[in-house]
Amino acid sequence: MVKLLADECVYKETIDFLKKEKIDIKIVKEKGLESSLDKKILDFCNKNDYVFLTRDKDFGNIINFPPRLFNGIILLKVFPKDVELIHNHLLEFLKTNLALKGKLAVVDSFKVRIHKGI
Repeated sequence: MVKLLADECVYKETIDFLKKEKIDIKIVKEKGLESSLDKKILDFCNKNDYVFLTRDKDFGNIINFPPRLFNGIILLKVFPKDVELIHNHLLEFLKTNLALKGKLAVVDSFKVRIHKGI
């Protein structure tokens, strides 16, 4: 199963949901990375085999964050009214997609899109 490192902006509700579903997830604060630069967090993920989970739309910019350079990024486009639906899409995706290296997965209330980027 994939190991996730959750950004500070990921809802606590999402982290609790994933832990309840037995997903291996840590938060940046647990790793001493709170308030760190994006590059430092992604370097940590690469070195420690984590997929980065975030709500920060900046990570959806494949020019600034080319997926091929990273161990995997999951961008949640989630709003409070869609949390349950997003959780279901995310869990289904995580259970069937173990190879995220070099990919950006965008999870919204309709589907999961995979970008390999440039």
